[in-house]
Amino acid sequence: MKSSTIESARPYFGRFFSAAILGAISLSMAVGLLASSAWLISMAALMPPVLTLQVAVVGVRFFGLSRGVFRYTERIWSHDAILRAASSLQLKIYRALLAKPPLSSSVMRQGRLLQQLTTDIETVLDRWIRIAIPFLGALLSGWEELESSAG
Repeated sequence: MKSSTIESARPYFGRFFSAAILGAISLSMAVGLLASSAWLISMAALMPPVLTLQVAVVGVRFFGLSRGVFRYTERIWSHDAILRAASSLQLKIYRALLAKPPLSSSVMRQGRLLQQLTTDIETVLDRWIRIAIPFLGALLSGWEELESSAG
């Protein structure tokens, strides 16, 4: 079943990677927000002229809005990819079940099989959306930060 899960998600790896890139950008915007707001707070403690702080204020607004926009688009892309992969996986499983002889009527009547299949598919897809895509996004964001500090 593990190889079938990966095979059903393979056509959507591009969408998963796009979601991870958007997540990395969102994380980078969060770092920028943290840095610009820290600078703003530390400079405001020195009580300089207000015009000195305007650049930081604009930076905080930019990074705050950008982080929200990129996070939202990352969630849209990742959920779209997950739902497409889920439908593909469900179709493969249902086709495999149709090829087998019928199960006992007590199992079918109580709906335990369908409930267990749905739970298993949701568990597999939760691993993609809660573990794999954020992990890849964090790796990309960290790599991006390392590249920018090295260069």
